[in-house]
Amino acid sequence: MEVKNKKMNTKILYSVLFVGFAIMMGVAGSIAIFSDTERSEGNTFQAGALDLKIDLVSSTASYTDEVFEWGEKDLAEGDLFFNWFDIKPGDNGEATISVHVENNPALLWISFENLEDYEMGQTEPETKVDDTPGDPGLNNGELSENLLFTVWIDDGNNKLDPGETVVCEGTPAEEETIGPAYIENCCTYYLGIKWWVPKEVGNRIQTDSLQGSIVFYAEQARNNSALADAITPPCPGEGPSEECPGCPYGDVTESENIKILSVDKSGFPTISTFVRVNTEAGTAGDLVDDFDLCEEGKRPLDLNVSFTSGTSADIVFVFDDTGSMEEEIGGMKNALSSFVDKIENAGIDARYALVSFKDTVNLDQNFTDNKEVIQSAVNLLSASGGGDGREDDFDAIAAATRDKTPNTGGSLSAYRPDAQRVIIDITDAPAQVDNENACNNRAYITDYTMDEVEALLEGYTFIAISPILSESPYFSDPCYSDGDKQILAKNVGGSWFELPTTSSEEFVNTLVEEVGGLLTTTYTLTFTSCYPDEDGTVREILVVVDDPVGGMLFKTTSYTAPPP
Repeated sequence: MEVKNKKMNTKILYSVLFVGFAIMMGVAGSIAIFSDTERSEGNTFQAGALDLKIDLVSSTASYTDEVFEWGEKDLAEGDLFFNWFDIKPGDNGEATISVHVENNPALLWISFENLEDYEMGQTEPETKVDDTPGDPGLNNGELSENLLFTVWIDDGNNKLDPGETVVCEGTPAEEETIGPAYIENCCTYYLGIKWWVPKEVGNRIQTDSLQGSIVFYAEQARNNSALADAITPPCPGEGPSEECPGCPYGDVTESENIKILSVDKSGFPTISTFVRVNTEAGTAGDLVDDFDLCEEGKRPLDLNVSFTSGTSADIVFVFDDTGSMEEEIGGMKNALSSFVDKIENAGIDARYALVSFKDTVNLDQNFTDNKEVIQSAVNLLSASGGGDGREDDFDAIAAATRDKTPNTGGSLSAYRPDAQRVIIDITDAPAQVDNENACNNRAYITDYTMDEVEALLEGYTFIAISPILSESPYFSDPCYSDGDKQILAKNVGGSWFELPTTSSEEFVNTLVEEVGGLLTTTYTLTFTSCYPDEDGTVREILVVVDDPVGGMLFKTTSYTAPPP
């Protein structure tokens, strides 16, 4: 009995447990719990791409109108950047190459390889200066030693601008590799290559031939140990910033070969700076494409440079017609026609006016572009009066700047806004000054001191033709320095020429050759100020020019912005 009951109890226990488990499963099945599933499908590794493309924007030579060019491509046999024949001393040319990398940023190297310098026979003149014959004579040629190159990072305008990075220059006598440079795949980069043969090379290179390869090599930039040494050229494709970029020049040494004639702010915020470069290339007008300019540490976005032809000038002669000026008046009458012709032949659109003075000021001729009219006005000048030492020169200059109305003849008309404003002051005496304590002076005659006249001349090209007062038999006393035009010209950054004292012919030469030569070798640099606010501040300008002989030349000047 006891055993039977035990089995029954066991069955009951199992039944209870089973029923309880079933109930629990039923309850569990009826409860909603949070859940989430994430799946990553199609996991893939695929190599990136790097494809370098080159195109020749242009390749030109000075002695022919032929231009080589081809579009973006993978280079193949026959794709030549240079293929020039019949080169002579003095010839030059330029090639602009654009570089594109597709898909990914890259490091770029450029190398010049496989240079072969051939002597292709010798002419009789060459044998006198070259003893390395051959036809062909590999590595006997002299072209590699006399063909000069400059390679730079260009902005796409096919010329080396001041501030652009020169990566190598010299002769190709030794093979060279440039790089690495980090280049983005979203940008087009430009490389400029300029070549020339100096005139002094002579007969040594006759019939010689130079051949070689230009190789472009690209590697991925990422994970490349050479990236640390890479330069990063600017991307011209990004376009100019709306703000003026910073000036790339640090401390500079000013050159005596650059002269700033004047800075015209009359069209502010448009500024015109008139510059002369006293080098062979400068006076020939060959440096139009070689200027740069900074204003208060910024580079204007729209610098425009021109040389004489196509420019304009309003020229006022301020002439002392006292009794002691008879020779000079005769010289002026003889010189004027040649002076006007010189200006006209240089392509300058000029107008002329005449202001004469003794102890009073007269407007003899208002602005005219007619040579006969200004000649007639000069012909009416006659030497008379004076005799009291100083003359009313400062009032005459004030009349020429339109700050004062002359005693007779009316007021000078307005200068043209786009014209260089030129005042040519011709006298043999110091000026009267507005100072009761000045020596041998009648202060009541004038309203101006030298400081005040200097302020009037801002924006004018001032040229003085006057004596050296310290050597004058009448005005050697230093007390006359307050009216000395040589000092005035120096203080305003103008030009001074000594007044000839022996003959009218000397005066003709001074006016036509010296003064005319100055005005007909002037560059006009026009730009929009990076600081357009009219705040009366003094703004410094740095003028930069890259001369082929003198190298980088610098000169500073300044102007004062209009007041608020």
